[in-house]
Amino acid sequence: MALTQQNNQDLPAEDAFNVLQEVLALTTVIHTKAYQDEWDEVVELEAKRRALITACFAQTLPDLIAEKVEHAITTIVKMDQEVMALGTQKMSEYSTELQKLDYGKKAMKAYNA
Repeated sequence: MALTQQNNQDLPAEDAFNVLQEVLALTTVIHTKAYQDEWDEVVELEAKRRALITACFAQTLPDLIAEKVEHAITTIVKMDQEVMALGTQKMSEYSTELQKLDYGKKAMKAYNA
């Protein structure tokens, strides 16, 4: 189900659960893109996912689907933690590369002085 009710109206519980499934699917794509080092797409997909999450949890979901919701949320959180760890690792790698470039510039200045 594509989310069409983005004007803060409550979704019926079944629709909210379907949106949660979309969130899970998007999370899986985000997870894959992070492992593929496609960070621009991760950022773009995360913005879409955030809108879906807001719509999904705009109201209370019935207890009848609580176990399914709990499983989906647990899976989403686990993948998010992995994506955040990959992002932190990538930021550290970029920081190291920037430091190397800075050292190179300083060495060139010292050599040319």
